[in-house]
Amino acid sequence: MYSPVSIPPPGSWLSTASAQLASVQVPLWVTSSIICGLIVYISANLSNKTPLPYINTPKWFIPEVVEQINFVKNGMKTLGKGRRYFKNKPYRMITHMGEVTVLPPSFATIIRNEEILDLRTLLAKDFHSHLPGFEPVGAVAKYLHRIVHRYLNKHLNTVTAHIPAEATFAIDLLFKNPSDWTEVCIREKAVDLVTRLSSRVFLGEELCRNEEWLQTAIDYTNHSGGAAIKLNLLPSFLRLPFSWFSDDCKHVRNDLQKAREIINPVVENRRQQKLRAQAEGKPPVTFTDVIEWAEQERGDEPYDAAIAQLGFAAAAVHTTTDLLVQTLLHLSNDPQLITPLREEIVRVLSTEGWKRNALFNMKLLDSAIKEAQRWKPINMLAMRRIALEDITIPGGLTIRKGERIGVDAYNMLDPKIHNEPEKYDMYRFLRMRDNPDNAIRAQLVSTSPEHLEFGHGHYACPGRFLAADEIKIALCHLLLKYDWKLAPGTNLEYIRAAFFQNVNPANKLLYKRRKEEINLEMVKLD
Repeated sequence: MYSPVSIPPPGSWLSTASAQLASVQVPLWVTSSIICGLIVYISANLSNKTPLPYINTPKWFIPEVVEQINFVKNGMKTLGKGRRYFKNKPYRMITHMGEVTVLPPSFATIIRNEEILDLRTLLAKDFHSHLPGFEPVGAVAKYLHRIVHRYLNKHLNTVTAHIPAEATFAIDLLFKNPSDWTEVCIREKAVDLVTRLSSRVFLGEELCRNEEWLQTAIDYTNHSGGAAIKLNLLPSFLRLPFSWFSDDCKHVRNDLQKAREIINPVVENRRQQKLRAQAEGKPPVTFTDVIEWAEQERGDEPYDAAIAQLGFAAAAVHTTTDLLVQTLLHLSNDPQLITPLREEIVRVLSTEGWKRNALFNMKLLDSAIKEAQRWKPINMLAMRRIALEDITIPGGLTIRKGERIGVDAYNMLDPKIHNEPEKYDMYRFLRMRDNPDNAIRAQLVSTSPEHLEFGHGHYACPGRFLAADEIKIALCHLLLKYDWKLAPGTNLEYIRAAFFQNVNPANKLLYKRRKEEINLEMVKLD
């Protein structure tokens, strides 16, 4: 029987990483190689570095891993200190993932389209796609941008049309119809909901309600994220042997095997259907989902559908869940804000139905979500990249091959840019639309140096359009069908770890069923 399992935020993975590393039993042959390996590793890491100052200067007598673990606890303070000390100049910082060159916000425009500064290679390295079980991140790095740009975004009208019905099914299943105030751990329910909505797009109708798949997708995101962070605390030459003795890494491999057992028969059945249709001279069988698009995109390359699907799930679920929950927390903190949102939702759906253009016209809802994203960026070091070769960017800064960079995302919280940035102002971006020069920039899916949560430039998040649609559709259902308020003891405080800021998974809301103004199941699709 399927039971919801929430994905712990990166903070919970990070906070336990060092303790769990110590519990792994490593054979003597591995230990005996450490000294020689460390000498080579340290020598390589001390040479050919960009000559920039550190904000957390490494000490020769303290292993770098100590600074990495310290960054887990004090990363935001370190980033703030660097911002104050170096003003608008680049500097170096030891993070939980190693050394990073931190660029001030003004560099977002400068590097936005530099393809030599690569995101895909960074993801593959930081999430260890060369290790058994971690291949899905490599698949994301290889296929994600191509599939999303060439197929998903072109078919958004079609795939989005399936989400309202899936939201009805999932929300009825997860939240039911309580007539009295009922307490809920909102992140746990939200991660289940987002996984279901995303699976409808990624896997199609046949698999999106497969309880074993939903559990496996959640488990894999949980296990792989935690294991990757622990692996990053080790020198690179120790990661492969460690992975064979780590329980987390074993879970990752087991999750991937389960995914193969679920998905591969479906993919093979589809292939057989196409062959039969071809042999019988019938029109080819077509599907509108990521399974199909990945099949088309792979060409003659070796391809593992389970790897691709787990990669897409891991890329989509965590950030979408966090933004949905953060928005709902703000609205529950001040339930009076929900009334104008309901009025807009009812007005738009009554006249336009579930068209994607209708979602675009929910401008107050769009503003409410974007403001929640601005108020608590999930990632304060944005646009992270790795240099594929030496590059000198405008301004004269040289970034060496193999060096990591990131852009400080402080503009989202800067009082010089946003009036009263500590305040959640649901109307902030709606007002911004009044100025024609800012009308596009104010949209949730738009990126800019002032709002880097979806990145910016060549590697801006390609799935942000789908994520925005999913969140809006989910909120249409949740706000019209239920009343919301904070549960006793819940507040808007969030968890900080390294340069991440995540909703507190312990936060609880109170909700109860209400009579919605319109029957969402009867709203037209076109």
